[in-house]
Amino acid sequence: MAEIYYLEVSILEAMWKIIKVVPADKIDRVRKGIEAIMETYKQANPNPQAYMDACKLYREGHGDYIDNLLYATSRKLHLLLLTADREFIDFLKEKGHPIHNIATLDKIKQAGSI
Repeated sequence: MAEIYYLEVSILEAMWKIIKVVPADKIDRVRKGIEAIMETYKQANPNPQAYMDACKLYREGHGDYIDNLLYATSRKLHLLLLTADREFIDFLKEKGHPIHNIATLDKIKQAGSI
């Protein structure tokens, strides 16, 4: 059985989007979803070097610091990063960063995990 990790910052990023589209009378569903994530998944915590590595990616030209932090944390903690962001993957390749820790839905399907 696979262990799934999340970063607290991912919930914050999702909330920035959710509060724009979810009506106030439906927000309790969001709370239940957050509770389910926190009860089911494990929280990963970026170490100081992951923050610095994410900053380096930002300065190299990838403007989404949250994605940079997710990537850097996954590298430091030796975790797979699931992403559908092809532009980010292409950016990492172009800049010479390893992508062996990145899993895409296509890659997972090919491996027969779904």
